[in-house]
Amino acid sequence: MSLLRLHHIGLIVESIDEAVKQYATFHPSYTCSNKYYVTSQGVAVLFFQATTELCFEFIEEVQIPSAISTFKKRGLGFYHIGYKTSEYDLCIKNLINEGYKVFDEIISEAYENKRVRFVLSPQSHWIEIIEE
Repeated sequence: MSLLRLHHIGLIVESIDEAVKQYATFHPSYTCSNKYYVTSQGVAVLFFQATTELCFEFIEEVQIPSAISTFKKRGLGFYHIGYKTSEYDLCIKNLINEGYKVFDEIISEAYENKRVRFVLSPQSHWIEIIEE
């Protein structure tokens, strides 16, 4: 049994409000979370539930520099894939053992102040691990 459950795909956007309008065209039955300000990262986020299985996290820079400043300068929009886990510590340990680079832990307002870590896979893909 996997320790991870797919939660969302993280996308950098210029404006969360505009992203919601654009994605609503493709997903008219969507729902949205509240907008959260993750102060430690300098960003605002909103979860756009497109379907039962598909959720996008729209990430907007609200403080410069922010955690996404480098990505924005490079013109990147795709940022990461987010996974939730009830075995957070074990999951992080397993990823380290598998060669993933693990970054500093943050406490995120977007997840009711639970622990979050970004990791970089051996293929250079960003993954967010979220404590359930």
